[in-house]
Amino acid sequence: MDSLRVYLNQPKVWLLGHSDGGYQVFYYAVHHNDKLNGMIALDPRVGSDSLYMAEFMKDLEARRRFAPKLVDYFLGRDTTKYPIEEIMKMGMPLYFHDTSKVTLMPHSINTVLSQKAWDYTIASNFGSENLFSQLNKISVPVLVVVGDDDFICPKTSQADRITKNILNSTEVVIKDAGHMPWIEQPEQFFSECERWLQKQKL
Repeated sequence: MDSLRVYLNQPKVWLLGHSDGGYQVFYYAVHHNDKLNGMIALDPRVGSDSLYMAEFMKDLEARRRFAPKLVDYFLGRDTTKYPIEEIMKMGMPLYFHDTSKVTLMPHSINTVLSQKAWDYTIASNFGSENLFSQLNKISVPVLVVVGDDDFICPKTSQADRITKNILNSTEVVIKDAGHMPWIEQPEQFFSECERWLQKQKL
């Protein structure tokens, strides 16, 4: 990522990342804080420790009625080697507080995903490093936005702890939203983001 910044001849950059893209921008930030103006993280994940796994498993079980096969897969009860494309199709409703709103993202259901890219990602151990203890290296302004009903990157084990460890950070919780708050609650999402951006004089 820093090679791209250099290639674009940018002394400093703003970054935005969602979900595991949030992991990527936080990883960059703890190693290149001096190359950042600031960053926005949407429903991010920065570590999968015991607190995260306990919250994730509890939230997952509570959603069983919406995707029983996927819940059994994540809990290890179903050992079928499903392709990533099928996993996402089975699980996409779980990413929403109101599961019917998955229809607002038809491309997420119909998109063709690369199994090879997914396999390489798993083999690389992407996201395996717990970043919580390094977040205090980040001094630039950080906005963390999270849905109050996000099961995959839960508020308590992720967003709350992220902002606790970054002095110059702001946490915004979007009510009645899951992992895609800009889709479920666009008015609240964009107004909160715009308010923060204005504080940064942007």
